[in-house]
Order: sequence, then structure tokens, then C-alpha cells
Amino acid sequence: MTIRKIEKGGTKMSSRRVEEYQRTIGYEIYELGKLLKSIVSTKVGKFTIQYRVKNERTISRKMFAKNTASVFFLRDIYAFRILVKDTNDCYMISQTLMKVFPWQIYTDFIISPIVWDTNSTMYQALQLVFLLNSCKVEVQVMTPKMHIVNEKNHHLYKEKKYRNIK
Repeated sequence: MTIRKIEKGGTKMSSRRVEEYQRTIGYEIYELGKLLKSIVSTKVGKFTIQYRVKNERTISRKMFAKNTASVFFLRDIYAFRILVKDTNDCYMISQTLMKVFPWQIYTDFIISPIVWDTNSTMYQALQLVFLLNSCKVEVQVMTPKMHIVNEKNHHLYKEKKYRNIK
């Protein structure tokens, strides 16, 4: 991701500082993934952990949609997805993680799923967001079945959210 300037708390960061920040966060994301794996492995037998970093185009579109000039206001540039066997494991893992990390946001889309269309297509997951060096990290906890439905219908979310943005 090439960003010339990023605003953080009203001050501009040089591109060298941005690159340094990204390297630091990249290492910390890697370490966070290892930590999540060790925490989850103590609670459930079978699980999968995935992670992703949003690309520059998606970040720009999201910043435009949210009318913000700073990536520091976005909550999911860095995201982890933890897939576990069943709903009980979802709640157990999310409760465990909330004891370990200083969470800012907890949203239960299992009890209150997002309905995307008239065919009752729903997004289900537990979403947790916390700060890692001033950068928000999102963790989604769901079952493989929820993951398949969510991925299959992700285009509905994007169409709704970004329909007026090129």
C-alpha cells in the first residue's frame, strides 16, 4: 500500500514514517496471529484462523464512504477470521478474547444477523474490534457454515455499501 501522507491525531506523517509504521504493524499483526492461535488452541480442538489486510483501493473507497480523511478512523484495515465448530465455540472464544485484549467494540451478529436481501440472506458472526498501536484490528468469530454464507453473499454488502462510489 503506498500512501504519501496519513493524518494521525491531526498531524501528518511523512511517507518514511508511514512505511516504518506499516512494517511495525505488519510484524505486530503476525505476532497477534500467533497469539490468537495459541489462545484459541487452548479452548477448542479444531479451528482455522485467517487474516487479511485491506488493499489501497478498498481503503480509499471506505474512507470516502465514511467521509473521513484518516485511515485511523477505519476499524477493519487489519482483520482476523476465526472459524470454529459451532455457535457455542464462537461465544466461548469471543469471551476468552475479550478477557485478554482491550476491546472497543463487540457486535453480536449471530443473535441479530444482518439481512441483506428479501431472500433472508444473512450475515452472521461475532465481531470484536480493539486497538493495536492506534490501529483498529477486527476479529470475526464464526462457524464454517456462517463463513460460506457470508462469503457467498459478500457482494450484496459491497453493492449496498458502495453503490454510489466508483
